[in-house]
Amino acid sequence: MVFDPTTKWKPFPSIIDGVARGVYVSDRGHWDGSLNLVIQQPRQSQAFAIEVPCEVFGGCEEMIYSILYAHKSVVYDGSVYVKEAETSVALNAFRAADPFNRTPRHFCFLGEDYCYEAVGFGEPVIRVLTDPESALRWKPPAV
Repeated sequence: MVFDPTTKWKPFPSIIDGVARGVYVSDRGHWDGSLNLVIQQPRQSQAFAIEVPCEVFGGCEEMIYSILYAHKSVVYDGSVYVKEAETSVALNAFRAADPFNRTPRHFCFLGEDYCYEAVGFGEPVIRVLTDPESALRWKPPAV
């Protein structure tokens, strides 16, 4: 399971750092091995498209997510938005099961509505979108 209250999170610096609190995260689907998300700021002109290479992901309503983690180490304080797990049950499971001995990565994306976690073997690719309308139309590059 991806959602694990014993997970220890650390900041993962990115171009989203400092985004206004209260962002909304929209799931644009999972294909070609990536979870595709759009991060939008309310009443602001900037949005971000994120492609997260992953083998497994989960999304849940923010209130449930907050209760699960009790706002401990995963809260967004307005500084570093993306979190990466230092330790988690999912990381241990992937390390033990991967026949190629790759190093798994576990990331968290918090939204005012939904929160997402993804576990895989790469790091997120984040793009700046110029306006809210482009965020609504964004789709990941075709294969």
